[in-house]
Amino acid sequence: MHLSNTIMSETNENLGEIRVRIKLAVLLSLISIILIACYVAYKDWRDQLTFAAAVIGGAAAVYTGYYTAATIRENIAESRARTAQAKADEARTIANSREKAHRARVAASFEFLRHANDLGYNKIRTKLLNTISFDGKASAAEIHDKILKNDELREVVFANLGFFEDMAIAIKAEHVDERVLYYAICGTVFSMHTNLGLFIKHEQDDRGENFYAEFESLANAWRGYKSVVTGAAFPQGLYSKPAEVLHTP
Repeated sequence: MHLSNTIMSETNENLGEIRVRIKLAVLLSLISIILIACYVAYKDWRDQLTFAAAVIGGAAAVYTGYYTAATIRENIAESRARTAQAKADEARTIANSREKAHRARVAASFEFLRHANDLGYNKIRTKLLNTISFDGKASAAEIHDKILKNDELREVVFANLGFFEDMAIAIKAEHVDERVLYYAICGTVFSMHTNLGLFIKHEQDDRGENFYAEFESLANAWRGYKSVVTGAAFPQGLYSKPAEVLHTP
């Protein structure tokens, strides 16, 4: 309502200014005609009429200059208004684009969580604890051999490590929202990295240091309550501020 009133007010002002311009132009035209007629009809008054014409001509010049300047001011004001509107539209477009991108990342994060649930980490954890003694006495080679010799355990270990490696890559590529995953499964990441740390080391010694390197980078960053992407600290405690996960772009 306020915007509508403002537009109507500005429109009325502009119309009033146009009427004033037209009236002054008509008046100057009439005066010019009268002066010409008088100059022709009254020869004795020609000096006075010449002076009057000069005065009116000066007034007309002032009038022309004033409204020329007014027109320039209007054009500048309109240009600034258009520029401001364009910037506001651009800002809204950017904000909408960021919001859509954020929602897409959150959706992708929950898709990762669904796959994590499908993998059934509790089952692999149970199998690991029943098969391997994590008392610090077993070497990396012994743990590696025990996992490889158990077909079922080998399958779930590689499936889980592959999943977490893919998740780490997706986080670093900002394809998913890191905070959603941090709040949801950071404990699982810690446990997986701790229990399979020696197995990962053996794989890296055998197959190259890049194997599961992204997962290790993620786990180490999260242990320090920090983002693997930005290095910024997460709030202390696993679930201290869960509402921030969905409401901060």
